[in-house]
Amino acid sequence: MKLISESEIRKTVEASRPEVYYIPEGRILSPAARDYLNQQLIPIDVEKNRKAGELLRARIREEAGKEKGESCQFSPAGERRCAEAQGKTAQGKTAQGKAAQGKVPADCAGGAKPRYVDAQTGAVFADKPEYMTQISGNRLVCKDNPVIALRGKIDSTEAMVVFACCSVGENPKLQEDLSSVLDTLRRLMRCEVMDEPVGALKILDLDSDELRAQSHDPKKYYGVDLMAAPERSMGKNYAILNVLRTQVREAEVLAAAAFHEPDGFRRTDIIEALNRLSSALHIMMCRELSGYYQK
Repeated sequence: MKLISESEIRKTVEASRPEVYYIPEGRILSPAARDYLNQQLIPIDVEKNRKAGELLRARIREEAGKEKGESCQFSPAGERRCAEAQGKTAQGKTAQGKAAQGKVPADCAGGAKPRYVDAQTGAVFADKPEYMTQISGNRLVCKDNPVIALRGKIDSTEAMVVFACCSVGENPKLQEDLSSVLDTLRRLMRCEVMDEPVGALKILDLDSDELRAQSHDPKKYYGVDLMAAPERSMGKNYAILNVLRTQVREAEVLAAAAFHEPDGFRRTDIIEALNRLSSALHIMMCRELSGYYQK
């Protein structure tokens, strides 16, 4: 399928701002193009639904006129009408709404000024539905969105690192390394939310190549075997570090799922950074076994 670029969308909108942008058959929107349409509060649909969408909007306008301006976004009766029109006319396939899920078409707003926009469908809302959350600016996604799941995992991992700092005792070297891990997690969260590049990383005062080298050959650097399976005899600190390593691994898997697109992966810098962070925690486990933190 041929990609529709942001520049192409901008030209279309500037030439004649459409009420709904219909994606031509055989083409797909680039992420940047979709974001631009969402920012402009222009609903998105597919070309085959154009006729159904026109019938839906005509039906809603007709019904709305009978209620003397009653807004379906704020009235249960009006919302039911939108749901019925949606189901009968568009057969639940129009991008503007799925009333059963609480999504309200832009045409149902009754003139109310929208505050939020569904980042996937283009539906607009005066108030944020409880099942949705902001992914950036006024753009909403459902709370089970893969990017939101990733943010939640990074957040919970940060919490576990703070808990680890309170649990490992007064060990300056270990506390310093845990602080480095925490700083990295916070940096990744910011870079994802703000859409900033991660840039060059240093964790445990090691760059990306050094992290990879030490993690792959701990025998050379610390005199311990590669990834020793945790046992109770290895102590509480080793067990804590292993738990943190598994949490970062889970975050890496969620990142791969969140940033996987039909034509490849985006935000590979975040995926790589999480991989290096798990390597850093493996190095910390090796340091714990070698007595590095007790010296």
